[in-house]
Amino acid sequence: MKYHQPIRAVLFSTLAIVASLSVSESDANAASSAALACHSVVDLDERAFCQARTTGRKSYCHVINNKDGRLYCYAVVTRDTGYCARISDRDFKKQCRRDAR
Repeated sequence: MKYHQPIRAVLFSTLAIVASLSVSESDANAASSAALACHSVVDLDERAFCQARTTGRKSYCHVINNKDGRLYCYAVVTRDTGYCARISDRDFKKQCRRDAR
């Protein structure tokens, strides 16, 4: 496939930037252990939450489809109860406040 010249330049610039980024060994190990610990979890939202808790990285919370579940994930991983205030279910909100401490 032949790319238009400006698009081709952007593609090569982007590839060069991505290639220059290095993932630290500890980040790679954390992601690897999260994948191993959570790979048996079938539900995708639960798996994302498992990976977020295992690695301590809230980026896994982004893929959780349920809004309240996503907010709960952010709260627990970041230990920020401010996310809990935006949860609509009253009981889940209380649980969030307990778990996010």
